[in-house]
Amino acid sequence: MIGRKGWFTRSAAFVVAVATVLLFGATIAASAAGNTYEQKRKSRVERNAQEARVAEKAVSTLFGILKQPKKISSAEKRVDQLYSEGLQYERAGQLQAALDRFQAALKIDFSDPRVHMAIGRIVESQDPALALFHYQNAFRFSIAAAAEKVPALEVMRRFLIGRYLQYALPMDDPEVSIQLLQQAIALAPDDGRLHAHLASAYFLKKEFEKSIRESRNAIALGVNNGTVHVNLAAAFAQLGKKDEARKELETALNFDEPEISVVLDQVRQEGPSSRLTTFKKLLGEKELKRLVEESAKGMLEKGWKLKKDGKAEEGIAIVRKAAEKYPEHSYAEIFLGDLLRAAGDSEGAKAAYEEALKRNPANQLAYPRLGDLAYDEGEFLEAARDYARGIDLLQGRWDQVDILDRTAVALAREGRHEDAVALLDKWIDLNPNAPEAFELTVRRAGILADAKKTHEAEMVLRKLVEKNKESAAGYIVLHTFYKERGNEKKARQVLNDGIVVLESARDRDPLNAAYYRDLARLYRMAGRERDAVKALLDGGMLTVEKRYFSDALFAAGQETVAYRVVQAWVEAEPRNPEALLSYGWVSARLGRNLDDALAKISALEEIYPELDKAPILRTRGYLRFAKGEYEKAIADFREVLKGKDVAQAGFFHRLWGLAAEQLGRKAEAKEHFKKALELDPEGNADLRSRVG
Repeated sequence: MIGRKGWFTRSAAFVVAVATVLLFGATIAASAAGNTYEQKRKSRVERNAQEARVAEKAVSTLFGILKQPKKISSAEKRVDQLYSEGLQYERAGQLQAALDRFQAALKIDFSDPRVHMAIGRIVESQDPALALFHYQNAFRFSIAAAAEKVPALEVMRRFLIGRYLQYALPMDDPEVSIQLLQQAIALAPDDGRLHAHLASAYFLKKEFEKSIRESRNAIALGVNNGTVHVNLAAAFAQLGKKDEARKELETALNFDEPEISVVLDQVRQEGPSSRLTTFKKLLGEKELKRLVEESAKGMLEKGWKLKKDGKAEEGIAIVRKAAEKYPEHSYAEIFLGDLLRAAGDSEGAKAAYEEALKRNPANQLAYPRLGDLAYDEGEFLEAARDYARGIDLLQGRWDQVDILDRTAVALAREGRHEDAVALLDKWIDLNPNAPEAFELTVRRAGILADAKKTHEAEMVLRKLVEKNKESAAGYIVLHTFYKERGNEKKARQVLNDGIVVLESARDRDPLNAAYYRDLARLYRMAGRERDAVKALLDGGMLTVEKRYFSDALFAAGQETVAYRVVQAWVEAEPRNPEALLSYGWVSARLGRNLDDALAKISALEEIYPELDKAPILRTRGYLRFAKGEYEKAIADFREVLKGKDVAQAGFFHRLWGLAAEQLGRKAEAKEHFKKALELDPEGNADLRSRVG
């Protein structure tokens, strides 16, 4: 029988399309965009580059369609040559050389949108405003040439809106955020999200009337949630309008929505000009506390915390009380159903989910929850019906695809394979190039195989391979298909075919990281571990994606090889906090270059004074431990372990214990060995003898 989940882990959610009305905003000043805080910037670089490449591909395709001259001029040939050379240098990590080529191409033809996209992608990490300037030009020249008739423009529009939104958040400089959001709204005036964010920016700039206006615009455009109402409440409070503020705050705290923590966090946000301070001044601390604790969201939060603390019955009681007190709140019933289901009361959970639908027929979670209950009880046809009813209610596209997948599986479990396949075919035919199409096609093949239509399933998977020969995913699925059916010969042949194709692709484009990643996967499946390690090493040394390859090598137990990639990463990006922290961590683990690593980690505090201190303390403490500076290491561990939900807390208690042991402090060592065992009994099993 088929399992409920797909054969592969899902990728990031698909970006939902926005905006149909096109206007173009003015270019902002160079100082107007971006958050210069290095840590936040670096954490987005990889994702940004990927999004930029998708948009660039669309624009390049568009530009190629539009150009198609009968005769290519020498100037156009030179631009194409410089553009190609720039891409090669960029993939090699030689960004200045790439930028030089792109800028030279721009001098020849300033209206080439491909080149503007490429320059924007390169300069974005250092100068977001300049990047936006080039992205805007790419869009402008595409519009001028295409007259809005080519679908690639929509890709570019979404990309540009996303960039405006990205640099508008967080709102460290409200004036900058307002400028960026206004330009985004010029591209998508009907996008309620943008108006909601603009309301927040106006609030921070203390333009409260404008904040109220934009919040109401957001609601009118369909973005009606607790966050919008808490913003309205805060703006009214700042204007001294107590009745309006209280009304909006109560609406926010009792708004019928699945997310409860966002509004509560906003109300409790501390600071001299925070919403908490504003509400306290207007309502008084005691009254505000009462409003929060007695609200639907406050009661649901308390119930959930009680459940997490092992007090399930008390949690159920308070959530049930919230559901009774707020009969219009359908998601209170979802919370109640979830707690009852976790406690083993399936009938009670089902009744709660059904009550949620009575209260709000558009509740997004009720039908999927009912479907899960029916599925778990083996009522697959009923589960399929519930899932199918819920698909159109879900707002997120990935959520819809997930429930579509569950519906197909439920139908197949009921023996209705043809209906399951038809359901998947309908979606795949409408969205053949969507990111989710691959997984749903694999699911389709699994259902065909389950129906004993083995040849048809094989053909479906072979077509997946043919659709994208230079990706490992299709080969891996087909290999798994043959292995499950005992056909070792065909399974080996599929892997060998994939390896040959990808080796050829790698040789043709040796700076493309994807080929090294995929080859490593295929080599490993073929039992060629040495080749897999070499592919990961080559990918890490030749391409810009050094973090991925160093992590993959460490995961494979190749610590020494991984260290070479980390060193190359630091050499390529000497000011990248992630690179430096990785270098410090692995230096401590391997006992190499400890002084150099410690100096680099210590310098991070000076280079980035706003950087989160916890990763620095963790790495510095580990390095000091490796150097034998036990007292200093313990001082760092003490600071690290003051926080809540500390990553790898068991590991740091272990190191603390070992350091104390070296200093002859046996009681202190024993105390931390016990804590290490409590937090990670398997990873610290060898410490049992030390604690008796």
